[in-house]
Order: sequence, then structure tokens, then C-alpha cells
Amino acid sequence: MVVEEMRSLTERPDGWINIEPTIRDDVDLTPRSPLAAFLANRGPVLPFATWIPGPVATLGIEHSTGPKVAARLADNGVVIPNAWPIKQDHPRRGLVVELPDELTPEAVLELVLDAGTALVELPIDTIWSAVIHRRR
Repeated sequence: MVVEEMRSLTERPDGWINIEPTIRDDVDLTPRSPLAAFLANRGPVLPFATWIPGPVATLGIEHSTGPKVAARLADNGVVIPNAWPIKQDHPRRGLVVELPDELTPEAVLELVLDAGTALVELPIDTIWSAVIHRRR
């Protein structure tokens, strides 16, 4: 279903998709205090990905693992090719990569799931959620 929506958005780029993992029921996800969240130089505990199609498609992933995430992903077998421009690699705002035109929706989704799994710091379920946003 997600791939079908991605194909639709590729043909008519009028929105974006957010994708994130779900945590296991037995995991305590105690939120950080607002002050700690403000002062911390890191993103959310659960990776949060946003795919935006268009003339220049982008993939953004917020995470809590710190700076230089592209190198850390490569160490975990998730390689961002050198030909893909990395627009941002920030500990709080995350990783933003421009995607090549020839990358299929299936390949994008596989990249999101592989990268998210490599970056998660909590036990997760194998279930991921996707929210499709369309501009009206």
C-alpha cells in the first residue's frame, strides 16, 4: 500500500510520507523533560523518516544517534552512495539526502526501513507506520 502511494506521489508530487517504527509493548518510553529535550543535541529516540517526491526527491531521517550518521549507517551496511548529495547531517535535525530520479519507490522504502532499523536505540516491533500527507 505504501509503495502504491509513493508511485502516486511520484507521478503527481502533491505531498509527502512520514514513516516510523513502533516500539514493543514491553518497552518503557519515558519522555525526556522539556528542558532536557531543549538542551539535548539529539533528535527523537525513534527514527522518524520523511520522503518528499518531486523534481528533486529528498529523504530526511531524524534520529538520536548523533552527528555523522551517514558514516554510521555505512558501518551497519546501509550505504548512502557518494553521488547522492547529503544536504544535512545534524545531530538534532537529522540526515537529509537528495535521491536520484531512477530510485524506485521500493528502493526508497527499503532504504528507510534499513536505515531506521540501524538507527533505532530501542527494541522495536517489525511494524512500521506510514502517514501519507497530501496538499489540498
